[in-house]
Order: sequence, then C-alpha cells, then structure tokens
Amino acid sequence: MSDHTLHQLNAHTWWLNPLSDTDRPTLGAVVGARGTLVIDAGNSPAHAHALRAALHRHHLPATRFAAFTHWHWDHVFGAATIDVLTCASTETQRVMRVMAALDWGDDALAARVAAGSEIAFCRAMIMREIPDRAALVIRPPEIAFATELTLDLSDVNACSVPRKRTS
Repeated sequence: MSDHTLHQLNAHTWWLNPLSDTDRPTLGAVVGARGTLVIDAGNSPAHAHALRAALHRHHLPATRFAAFTHWHWDHVFGAATIDVLTCASTETQRVMRVMAALDWGDDALAARVAAGSEIAFCRAMIMREIPDRAALVIRPPEIAFATELTLDLSDVNACSVPRKRTS
C-alpha cells in the first residue's frame, strides 16, 4: 500500500492524502491551540492509526474530537480506535447505529451485495482493507446535531452545518 502524506492547507487545516488501493478517502484535521478536531475516522483502524501517526509526526496538539462528514464505511470504520468524543449529523448517527448491528463477515457482505443493499466495489474494498473483520466495531457518534455544532479549539472554531436535502 502507498504511503500517506499529511499536507498543511493553512495555519489550522491539514489533510491526509487518499489512497485508491483500498478506497481510503482524504481525512482532515482542524488544529487549534486547545487541540485537534479530526475530520472523518477513515476506512479502518489502520487508516485511523495512519492519521494519528501523521499528526504526531508533525507535533500537532492532541486530538480532542472527531467529526464524521457522513456514514459511508470508508469514512467511519476507524471510529472505534479514536479515543475522543465523536460527532455527526443525526442522520449519520442513525445510520451508523444500524451499521453497528450488522454482520460484516464475508458471507454477510456477499448476501447484502446480492440483495442490492451493498455494492460489490465496497465489499471488495472492505475485504481488502480489513481482511479479518471479526473484531471490527462500528462506533456511532456520541454527539448528534440537527443543524449546527460548534467546537471551540480556542483560536479556531470548527462549525458543521449539514447540507439541506433537495428533492
């Protein structure tokens, strides 16, 4: 698998490059004087660890919060390994609670693909990223918000407003 590189966008914003080998998306961090907010948890415990290691290599403040942009597996499967308060929209929390009750073994994934509730590409990427999912834990966010949440990191506020649905 290729290496991740942490890039600094500005004084408070960092991003970890994506990797297509196993569908690892871009992850982010908002850094303030009082700590760091991680944006998304990654597609596996290993992906979450790669972000933490990169933040540590740059001597950034300790992670205090994690926010999930949405519930797709590649953004939340690393959540159980991030030992901070997590937050997301109420819809993301709802779907992640459903996901937490699912079986993520090979047979269960194949059955969901056959039923049309999962896509084959995601199954293949999940199996490649996390070959042994026996210990996989889907951790729904502790904090859910309907319209807005502000996290004070002292010299910067991270604010999230979910997109309005259009019909």
